[in-house]
This record gives sequence, C-alpha cells and structure tokens, in this order.
Amino acid sequence: MKCNYCGMELSNGETVCPNCGGPVQSQPSQQRSTQQTISIIKQHLGNERQCNKIVYIILAIFFGTLGIHDFYAKYYVRGIIKIVLTLTFIGVYISLIWSIIDAFKIRQTKDGRMFI
Repeated sequence: MKCNYCGMELSNGETVCPNCGGPVQSQPSQQRSTQQTISIIKQHLGNERQCNKIVYIILAIFFGTLGIHDFYAKYYVRGIIKIVLTLTFIGVYISLIWSIIDAFKIRQTKDGRMFI
C-alpha cells in the first residue's frame, strides 16, 4: 500500500504515514476532498496561523505602525509593507489607520486559527 500524500510504500498495519504524517486510508477507493488534503498539508508544514487574539490586538495597538502584529500572525508581506510605509511621512499615518482596522477586524475560531 502507498501513502496518498507522499507516495511512500507502507506496511499494512500503519495508520499514519511515517514520512509525511498523513493518515492512511483503510479503503483505497475512498477519496479525500481537496479541502481535507490542503488542511493536512498545511498542518504538516506548520502554515496554520494560530496565535492569541489578545496578544495580536495589543501588538496592533502599541506596535501597529511597525507591523509587529502581522509578523506575529505570520503575515510577513503585510508586516514588511507596514515597515516600509512607516519610513515615509504620509505612510506612517496610513500604516497607523491600517493597524487600527486590523485590531478590530480580527476573527478567531475555537481552535485558535485567526482570520483577518
């Protein structure tokens, strides 16, 4: 039997692939949806945006123009854009307004994933 995610050859008794961590299907005919596959891959790669909502809001209020809260939530491009905006006179006000909006627009699921 082969792993559906990485293609590694598995023994019959394994329920989880030792190479990629993906669950092994008991019936080969059963197909996973695309969303389930993407979710498993994201969990394996560590790309889930899991952080504390309170910490995110505090960072947005005190260090918002520098984009520190975006780096905390793994939004690296947004954080870099805010740092660059902060270096200009007009950009600092744009970055400040953007950070205030971020602080109030945040949503968090029960398992800790953030949606901004």
